[in-house]
Amino acid sequence: MSKNKGIARGLAMITQVGISMMVPIFLCVAIGIILDKKLNARYFTIIFLILGILAGARNTYVMIMSNVRMDSKNMNQNENTKITGRVQKVIKPNKGEDNHNERKKH
Repeated sequence: MSKNKGIARGLAMITQVGISMMVPIFLCVAIGIILDKKLNARYFTIIFLILGILAGARNTYVMIMSNVRMDSKNMNQNENTKITGRVQKVIKPNKGEDNHNERKKH
């Protein structure tokens, strides 16, 4: 079940990356074409294409970095619970040993 969950999460991430990269590019190219037609110019499409690529790259970078941080945070939490669980088992004395050690000290 965990393997299927990981595959689904990976596919969702790839889809989000594609959408977050393509939407700004298409929107900016559309704005550039409209401005070129209205203002009888040739350079707005190229300018807005470059802006769209930069915006898409930034969106993708921010999204991937937030997922990487979240994954590393989750991994650290899982490791900490495993470690603290082991430490508690090692340090925590049995009830019979507590009484026995106290009697020796007196």
